[in-house]
Amino acid sequence: MNLSQGSSHPSRSGAQPFRGLTPTVAIVAFTVSLVAQSASRDTDTTAPAPAVAPQSAISQAFGAGHTDGVTWAAGPDYKAIFGRGTVEFTPALGAQAPHNLPVNFTLESIRRGEDRVFTAPPAEQRAVAQASGNTVRFERGAGIVERYDATADHLKQSFVFAQQPAGSGDLIVRLQLDTELEASIGQGLDGLRLDSQFGGVDIGAVVGVDAGGRRAKGSMNWDGRHLELVLSDSFVSNASYPLELDPPIGSVFPIGTLSGDDIQPDIAYGGFFQVYLVVWENVYSSSDRDVRAIRVLPSGSTSGSVLQVAYTSNVERKPQVGYNALRRKFFVAWQEDLVSGWEIQGRSIPSGSGSPDAKTLVTGGFLFDDNVEPDVSGELTLTSEDVYVVYRKVGSGIYGKPVGLTVGGGYSVQPFVEQTIASGSDLRDPSISKSARSAGGNRCVAWEDANGFDDLGARIIRRDGSPATDTVLISSTNSDNVANPEVDGDGDRFLIAYEQIQSSSGDIWAVDIFDSDPVSSTNPVSIGRKSIVRNSTSDDANPSVTMLYPTSWGSPLWLVTYGEGPVSGPHALWSLKLTGSPWHTCGPRDQTASGATDNTFNAVAAGANGSAMVVWSADEAQIDGRRWEAFAGGTVTQIPGAPGCGAGGATGTDGPASIGNQGFGITLSGADTNAMAAFWRADVTRQPLNAGCAGSTCRAIFPLVQAFIPLSGGSARWPLPLPCSPAFFGFEIDTQWIVISNAAGGCSWSPQLHASNAIRITLGN
Repeated sequence: MNLSQGSSHPSRSGAQPFRGLTPTVAIVAFTVSLVAQSASRDTDTTAPAPAVAPQSAISQAFGAGHTDGVTWAAGPDYKAIFGRGTVEFTPALGAQAPHNLPVNFTLESIRRGEDRVFTAPPAEQRAVAQASGNTVRFERGAGIVERYDATADHLKQSFVFAQQPAGSGDLIVRLQLDTELEASIGQGLDGLRLDSQFGGVDIGAVVGVDAGGRRAKGSMNWDGRHLELVLSDSFVSNASYPLELDPPIGSVFPIGTLSGDDIQPDIAYGGFFQVYLVVWENVYSSSDRDVRAIRVLPSGSTSGSVLQVAYTSNVERKPQVGYNALRRKFFVAWQEDLVSGWEIQGRSIPSGSGSPDAKTLVTGGFLFDDNVEPDVSGELTLTSEDVYVVYRKVGSGIYGKPVGLTVGGGYSVQPFVEQTIASGSDLRDPSISKSARSAGGNRCVAWEDANGFDDLGARIIRRDGSPATDTVLISSTNSDNVANPEVDGDGDRFLIAYEQIQSSSGDIWAVDIFDSDPVSSTNPVSIGRKSIVRNSTSDDANPSVTMLYPTSWGSPLWLVTYGEGPVSGPHALWSLKLTGSPWHTCGPRDQTASGATDNTFNAVAAGANGSAMVVWSADEAQIDGRRWEAFAGGTVTQIPGAPGCGAGGATGTDGPASIGNQGFGITLSGADTNAMAAFWRADVTRQPLNAGCAGSTCRAIFPLVQAFIPLSGGSARWPLPLPCSPAFFGFEIDTQWIVISNAAGGCSWSPQLHASNAIRITLGN
C-alpha cells in the first residue's frame, strides 16, 4: 500500500503505478494510487517548471525512523505514525484545513475464502513497529509481514506472505479505517476516494504482481468503516512465493487553492563534514504544523533521508538552526504551542549522519508566558559547547540563553534563567548573527521596535550573552516602518539588512555595526546606514544576510538575498554582494530564482571559500535551493620561458582570480622542505623576464613588488585581497617565488636561489 501526498507538480501528480520487485521475490500486489487532485475533479492545474536547480531536492525528501520512542515515516506531503499494529496516515492539506484529517489503518484479518489466515490480537498484544532505513515493518506471525517503505511519492504498504495461504478462494485483506473523511459505500470498486471540502485521500486500483512480472487486477469493498483488498483465487493459487499484497495510499488537496505547505526555511553550514542543514515548517492543517530537516551537500544534492524534528499534533512553528563546531552538531529551535503557552523547544542533530537527539525545553518554568520567534547563533570555535538562542517574550522584550550541547546528545540549559537583551512590550522579530567565529567573538542581536512607526533596534552581546554595548535604536525615516531585520557578522563587525516599508511597498536597507570600545559595555555602537535597493516600481522584501569572508581576511564580504516583485504578485529572488567599511555594493546583483513562483521567504548560509547556499519557499508550497558562489572568472596562465629551476617549487593561486575576492592568495608548494624562507615577487608592468638571469630554465620576473616570506615544509601563502572595483577587471599580475636553499640545482646566477615557475593572473569579474 502506497501512502503518498500529491501536488500540483507533474512529478507528483497522476496515478502512481506499482513499482515491481526483484524477480527473486514472488509477489501479489494490491496497488492503490493516492494522488493530488483538486476538490473539483475537472480542474487540471500544472505548476511551471522550476527556473533554477537544484529546485525540488529538499521538498522531495523522505524517510522513516524511530525518534523519542515514536516510529514514523514521512514524505514531502505526508506523515505516518506507527502504534501497536496501527498506522496513522496524515495528509498535508495546508492551512485551509482547520485541523488534521488523518486516516487510521488497523489490520483486522486476512482470509482465503472462508478460511482465516490471520486475526488481529487484542491491542496490547499487537506487533510493535520496527524501523530500518526507509522501511517500517510489523511482524504478523505465520510468515506474514506488513511492510511500509517511505518514498518521495508515497508510503508503500505491502503484505508479504512467506508461503501460500491455507484454504481456497480469493485472498482478502480486511482493514479498519477510522477517519473524518467520507466516501460512498460500494463493492468491487476500482478505487476509493476519502474526501472533504479541504481535500482528502485517494486509494487507487488494486493490482497483483508476481515474481515473474505477471499482473492481475484486483478489487476492493468499502462498507463505510472497513476496506477489503481482494485478489482472485486463480492468481493466488498459481503465484510463486513469497507473495505480496500492495495497495498505495496518498493524500489529495485542492490544487490552486492550497494556502501553504512547506514554508519558513532556515539553513546553517557545518564545516567539519562540509554539509548544510535545511529546516522548514510543514503545514498539515491550521492546528498542526511540523518541523522537518535534511542535510544538503555543497553540490546541492541531499544527504540521507528527511528528518522529523518536531512532529506532534501541536503547532510547531518558525524553525531556526545553528551549528556548534566542537560537538559537530546542528541545533534546531522552534516555537511550540504547549498547555502553558508558547515555548521554545530545541534538539541537536549530528552534522555527519544519524537521527536527531532528544528534544529539550529551552524556555519554560514561567507559567503562561508566551515565548516565540526564536533564532539560533552557533559556535565555530572549538572552545565552547554552547549555542545561543534568542526569542521574544510577548509583552516583555527580547531575551536569550545559552544551550550547551553536552557529550552523548544531552543538553545544559536552565529553564528559569533568562538574559534580558532589550526590554519593551513592542519589541518583536529578533535576529542573531549566525555564530561566534573567533575566540573573543561577540554576537549581534537585531529586532523590530513597533512603538509607533517601527524602528530598528540592535545590541552587541558577548559570547555568554552578557551585554557588550548599549542598545542602539536606528529610527526609520519619513514615517516609514522597519520590518524583517536579519543580521550576520564575524564577532567584530556586523551587517543588519532589513526592509523599510513605504506605504504598501518596501526597500532594502543595511546598517554596518561594530563595537567602538570593546572594553566598555555601556558605549554606543558605531553605525553606517544606507539603502541597498530602492525601487519605486516594485516591492523589495524579506532580506537575508550571511558573511562570506570575515574582517580578518581584509574587507568583510556579505551576501544579501531578498524578494522583488509587484506588491500583489509573485516575487523573484535576488542576491547582491556588499563589502568594505563602510560597506558598498560589490558587482552587479544576480537573479537567484525567477518570478514564475513567489520566492519572497528565503534564508542563506555561507559555506567554505566564498560559497553559500540559498533556500526559499516557492509559492509557500515547497522548499527550493540553489548553490551560490561569491566569485567566478579570472584566468591563470604559465609565462613562457619561466618553468622554474632547482628546488623552487610551483606557484599557484588560492581561490578564483575575481575582483572582490578578499580571500585570494598566491601559493608556493613543492619547494625544498629544508628551505627557511623565500621572496614572493609580483609585477604589473608586463616587462620581459629579468635579463640578468642566465639560462633558459632559470628566469625571474621583474620584482616591482617583493616580500620576504618564511616557509614551512616547502610551502607558503601570500595573501592578496583583490579590490571590489570594476576598474580592476582585466588587470594583469605576474608573480613568482625565489626560494633560498642550499639544495643542488640552484640558479646559475646564484646557486643558493631557486626559482619557481612564473604565472600571469588576469582578474575576472
